[in-house]
Amino acid sequence: MEFRSLSVILLLVSIVQAGHDEEEHKPVLTVEPDWPQIFSGQNVTLTCSIPGERVAYWTYNWYRDSVKFHSSDENYYIIRDIKTHHGLKYCCYGSGKWNSYSPWSNQVTLSVTERPKASLILVPTGQMFNGEKVTLRCDIQGHTDTEWRYSWYKDGDSNHPVHSSDNKTEYSFSVVESNSGKYTCRGERRSDSQRSEISDAVTLTVSETPKPELTSSHKGAALIGNPVVLYCKLDQSAGWRFYWSKHTQSPENETKTETHSYTISSVSVSDGGQYWCRAGRGTPVYYTHYSDALWMNVTESPKAVISINPDNQVFRGETVTLRCDMQGGGDTEWRYSWHKDDYSHVSFSTTKENTISFVRESHSGKYTCRGERRSDSQTSEISDAVTLTVSDRAQAVLRASPQSWLSEGDSVTLSCEVKGSSTGWTFSWYRDKDELLSDSSRGAGGSYTLSPAALNHTGVYACRATRGETAYHTQYSDAQPLWITGVSPPVSLMVSPNRTQHFNFKPLSLSCEGQSDSPGWRVRQYTHSEKVSDCSSGWGSVTGPTCNISSLSTSHTGVYWCESESGESSNPVNITVTNNDVILDSSVHPVTEGDNLTLSCLYRYTKPSNLTAEFYKNGSLLQTQTTGEMTIRTVSKSDEGLYHCKHPEKGESPQSWISVRASAAEPAPNHVGVVVGVSFAVLFIFLLILLWCLKMKQGNKQNTNQTSMQNQRESGAEDPQPEYIPLQSGDVHVYDTLERAGDAANELTDVTYSQVMKQNNKSKNEDADTGSMEVTYAEIELKTKKKPKRKREQTSVNADTVYSELKQNTDEGSNITGQLHGQVWSVPSEYDDVILDSPVHPVTEGDPLTLRCLYRDPKPSNLTAEFYKNGSLLQTQTTGEMNIRTVSKSDEGLYHCKHPEKGESPQSWVSVRVLRPQSVFIDLELAVDLSGMTTLYVELKQNPDKAKINGWVLNTEHCSVSQSVSQSVSHYGASMEFRSLSVILLLVSLIQIVHAEVPKPRLTVQPDWPQIFSGENVTLTCDLPGEKVTDLTYCFTSDNSPAQHSDEKHYIMRDIKVHQSSIYKCYSHRNHDQEKSDWSNEVTLTVIERPKASLILLPTGQMFNGEKVTLRCDIQGHTDTEWSYSWYKDGDSNRPVHSSDNKTEYSFSVVESDSGKYTCRGERRSDSQRSEVSLAVTLTVSDRAQAVLRSSPQSWLTEGDSVTLSCEVKGSSTGWTFSWYRDKDELLSDSSRGAGGSYTLSPVALNHTGVYACRAMRGETTYHTQYSDTQPLWITGVSRPVSLKVSPSRVQHFSADSLSLSCEGQSDSTGWRVRRYTHREKVSDCSSGSGSVTGSTCSISSLNTSHTGVYWCESESGESSNPVNITVTNNNVILESPVHPVTERDPLTLRCLCHHTKASDCIAEFYKDGLLLQTQTTGEMTIRTVSKSNEGLYHCKHPEKGESPQNWILVRVSTNPADKAAPNLVGVVVGVGFAVLFIILLILLWCYRANKGLKQNIDQMSQQNRQPGAEVTQNGHTLRHADVASGSTEVTYAEIELKTKKPTKKREMASVNADTVYSELKHNTDKGNVAGLGDSD
Repeated sequence: MEFRSLSVILLLVSIVQAGHDEEEHKPVLTVEPDWPQIFSGQNVTLTCSIPGERVAYWTYNWYRDSVKFHSSDENYYIIRDIKTHHGLKYCCYGSGKWNSYSPWSNQVTLSVTERPKASLILVPTGQMFNGEKVTLRCDIQGHTDTEWRYSWYKDGDSNHPVHSSDNKTEYSFSVVESNSGKYTCRGERRSDSQRSEISDAVTLTVSETPKPELTSSHKGAALIGNPVVLYCKLDQSAGWRFYWSKHTQSPENETKTETHSYTISSVSVSDGGQYWCRAGRGTPVYYTHYSDALWMNVTESPKAVISINPDNQVFRGETVTLRCDMQGGGDTEWRYSWHKDDYSHVSFSTTKENTISFVRESHSGKYTCRGERRSDSQTSEISDAVTLTVSDRAQAVLRASPQSWLSEGDSVTLSCEVKGSSTGWTFSWYRDKDELLSDSSRGAGGSYTLSPAALNHTGVYACRATRGETAYHTQYSDAQPLWITGVSPPVSLMVSPNRTQHFNFKPLSLSCEGQSDSPGWRVRQYTHSEKVSDCSSGWGSVTGPTCNISSLSTSHTGVYWCESESGESSNPVNITVTNNDVILDSSVHPVTEGDNLTLSCLYRYTKPSNLTAEFYKNGSLLQTQTTGEMTIRTVSKSDEGLYHCKHPEKGESPQSWISVRASAAEPAPNHVGVVVGVSFAVLFIFLLILLWCLKMKQGNKQNTNQTSMQNQRESGAEDPQPEYIPLQSGDVHVYDTLERAGDAANELTDVTYSQVMKQNNKSKNEDADTGSMEVTYAEIELKTKKKPKRKREQTSVNADTVYSELKQNTDEGSNITGQLHGQVWSVPSEYDDVILDSPVHPVTEGDPLTLRCLYRDPKPSNLTAEFYKNGSLLQTQTTGEMNIRTVSKSDEGLYHCKHPEKGESPQSWVSVRVLRPQSVFIDLELAVDLSGMTTLYVELKQNPDKAKINGWVLNTEHCSVSQSVSQSVSHYGASMEFRSLSVILLLVSLIQIVHAEVPKPRLTVQPDWPQIFSGENVTLTCDLPGEKVTDLTYCFTSDNSPAQHSDEKHYIMRDIKVHQSSIYKCYSHRNHDQEKSDWSNEVTLTVIERPKASLILLPTGQMFNGEKVTLRCDIQGHTDTEWSYSWYKDGDSNRPVHSSDNKTEYSFSVVESDSGKYTCRGERRSDSQRSEVSLAVTLTVSDRAQAVLRSSPQSWLTEGDSVTLSCEVKGSSTGWTFSWYRDKDELLSDSSRGAGGSYTLSPVALNHTGVYACRAMRGETTYHTQYSDTQPLWITGVSRPVSLKVSPSRVQHFSADSLSLSCEGQSDSTGWRVRRYTHREKVSDCSSGSGSVTGSTCSISSLNTSHTGVYWCESESGESSNPVNITVTNNNVILESPVHPVTERDPLTLRCLCHHTKASDCIAEFYKDGLLLQTQTTGEMTIRTVSKSNEGLYHCKHPEKGESPQNWILVRVSTNPADKAAPNLVGVVVGVGFAVLFIILLILLWCYRANKGLKQNIDQMSQQNRQPGAEVTQNGHTLRHADVASGSTEVTYAEIELKTKKPTKKREMASVNADTVYSELKHNTDKGNVAGLGDSD
């Protein structure tokens, strides 16, 4: 296409013009009001303006989020009462009249939010009073306070605010009554003047100033010690505080409480007087008027006094009466409360006596009582506590003195006492268990004596005690047999075998034999079961006076004797039967003094090849005999005792008592005793004279020696030999040896010590230039000391006395013991095989030390040695050598070593010398010549330039000494001679030499605890006196960790562990000259695992409100006394619920809020370190415990049935004791037999009918549960004098129907009345309002459900009829069933009755125990023959009308004799039939056996005839048979022995005799199997 140039230009011009016109006509959309946020409910106007055009020319189209929602000729659109959903994007455009369109306008977004609502709060709330200050606070929900202005309105007038504020949300003012009204508020936003919604109205009520009322908890006088509560009653709104004043205090000292009550916990006389109260609230406080005055009078409180009867010590089952008396308080105005142990409530009573009819151990405790005045519930002072101790059932204890085996004529005393009690008892005495002694009363005091004892006193004795008005009896004592033996009884018991001990299963014969005939005598026995019986009672067979026991058993062990019909008896004999394999053969009768006694060891089976046996008396070995027999040639009374024997392989025998009877001739032993006694007395006097002479001789010798030694010292006698004396003073060690050349023959029994006495003497040659100089001299005094005793007695030494050891040249082997510096040392004797190799000189601190165990030849192969210090084992070394690498002062002590075979060495003292920084130690050696020359040898351990020794200057650099004395000084030593000194020695002490070294550090530890628990932080500090910390570097080290270097003097070990236990020390060095200090002191850190606490909850399991619980906190492995304890709840370990300084237990009575998880921990008192927190234990506390009572099998019973009542505590099962009640509050007399939770009545009787309940208790403070719900038991009898007749005669009845109940009997029923028990658990008469009474008939005109219950007839004397159950229901269906139990085998008809409907029209389903039995269209179900299995809960159901209540049908056992006879007859017939059948079977079996035996005999005879050459020789036991033809069966014979056998022992093999018979055995050689005996079977 071709375009002319003009056309193109015109086209472009038109396009540009069109675009320009479009821009000119673009609409502008505006919003009024133009707010960033618009509250819902506002009116919003949108205006669409098209520039340069008339409005009427356009039609305006409106869009919301690109969706057209409106079109009009007006250029504005109003959104009235805008909502939040209107918050969208808006735009518009115009359409012209001639199809022209404007462009789209700009977009406008509306943001619409819900209009906020103001809320008005009135502070304080409620009733206000004249003059109070009130605050009205206006809040705009979801907005800040600063963006609003606020206005408050009254009584709905929103146009005239009562107050406005530009910046405060609160409006406060003091009110008057005219300010009462309803107030509202709202806010107005400052930015756009939009208003919030007006608040809901709050009501302000203003009244006149109130006046409170003051009352007291007691109307009369208050008793001292009681709490008094004053109440300030103000029937107004909350928020008040209360102010209390008294006439004795000024108004400004008022007492303030947060509640309206003021409690005086324990009122005293000073609390009496006038009281006032007033209330106040707000800030400043607004006060009410004062109340009227209340006068409180306070008087003395009487004190209760408690006593216990019969005694504080009682036994289970006794009756105890607690009596509470009021001193001056009277008896009639008080109620009494009884408390036990921690004052928990036990019981209340209106009388002053509280009787416990059957005490138990749980009643033990401390009892108190107090009275509570009935008029105002004020209590007396609590009584002092008395302790009631209840022990188990009292037990009588019987003892015989001197013993229970006696000889005729001896005396014996039986003593009876009650264990644990000694007062108020009367004793009774019994023989043979139940026979009260005729003279029992003479032993009523507890002692019964038989003197002299006779044979007829033999028997088994017992006792028991009685005390109290109710005659409480103890248990019988254990039986105490007395066995009396006579010299010549008329009859003796002969035993065969004649010994005391016997093996079981062996026979025994016991025979009564006398000097003449012994008819009428019998053998009697007393066994361990404490029973006396005759041989004829079953344990033996009797033949005349002989009793034979065919097979003994251990139950036959006992005492046996012969007894005549007249009561005479023989001497008793002890028989012991054992299962052991060894017995002791000893005489059954006592041995006569002077006779021989032979004891043998016997064995059950074969006699052992080794007969060696050990014989014991009273458990101690007497002899070991290879023959198995021991003989005592002349028996004496001292040989009496318990004997037994023992075989090394077979075992040991039981013990047997061997009694020794005195011989008739006894004077000779008495004469011998006198002679021997006199001889010993003379010998003793002679020895005393010799001992006195010896002591006198030794005393003279000692005095002579001491005098001679003293004379030598005083005269200055010179010893021809020089003596060298070792000295030690302070920290200076001066060593030398004093050797005395003694006589070789002279024995040195004493140890000689040198005594150094310090004296301060001034020098006689005082120089004016140098001044006076104090010189210290040491005087040596030679004295003889006695040898120290073995008990290591300490010599009495004064403060300036030092003893040193003298080495004496003695013979080898002598043992010399001395005392060195207060320690004991010893030189081993020639008998010691072990010595300790240790240094003779002190060891320097820091040096190593080696100790060895040395042995006298030969050297043992095992060198293992134990090393001890101060008696405690240090190490065990297999090399025999112990090394201490770095010795410290703590290593000083007594050491010795021990070899397991060679023995142990003597002890040696190891001394440790401490090296001090900046000091030089000098060893001095002094040579003393008593002629006048003294030489001092000085050796310097270090090498200083100068040293000053007590005025003498030693210059080691120039080798000179500055004094005019002859001298010879070398670099390492100096010697000085002092001629002016004679025997007096110059004592030189330690010399300090100043040296510019780094001072020795001091190591400290923080915290400084002996034991540190793991997890603590420990700081070691290395301090150097006089040094700058910044110039030092520190090194910390220990035995088991590398050195730690630091510029800080502190070394912190965080969260310390057990393995860091060690010995720590430190040193330092200066940084500028690298000068190093010595090691510091050592510090030992002992780190142990932090102990863990364990928490125990007692008792365990479910707890209930009011119970006492104990939380016990134990620190494992530690004692209780070193800790304080804290308990925490629910993991809050910062706030303990309880703390204790000395008690591990926290006990309290719980409430439900105490439930939670508890923990505990301990804090050690010595250093405040804490244990780990224990694991949590959970305490669950429920509401008051409830007992639950059930009956089984049911509560309706027939006389003679059994029923068990079971009681348990809901939610808890341990530790409870149960009590049983009848008719709500009557404790059953035999309640204790149901203490375990089960109470059984078997068989039940009519008088058991009643309403039962139970409750439980547990704990030392006897916490009681609530009573259980009641459980009635209804017992029906077979024949009662009166029956309750019911009309209509059914159990269930419709409400609003009438009912008649009548008491009818076999005779007149006058005096009988109808009674009932309803669900309200109340027993009432018909006359009490439930019905009308006519004679013995009760009529109820209109029944309702409250009449449901049990009804019966009751006479004036308490007799009753069988109970009847009556159920009244509002249902439309009932079950018609008999009111009385149904008799077994009778028919039973049940009907379903519908209200207002005939029974025949009632279709019904019948149920028993919830299970469907039948569905009957007639509404009736019949059981033709009732049995006990038909008993149960029945009900019926109509498909439309509903169902009836359940009803229990009770079946009574028939009493008709004909009914009982039929089952018995059937049993007889069945039994006879079985008997006849059994006899027939026995006859058939006998015939079969006889036929079988005959056939066997025929076969044997035939077999013998078929064996040619067969030979049987009976006497020689020879069996031969001839060869048979080839193919014949091989025949083998078995030898059968026919003989009468005694019972075999341990499978003994029988020997073959002449009655041997052989039977043929056929071997089937073809098949290889053995055929049977013959072919007949």
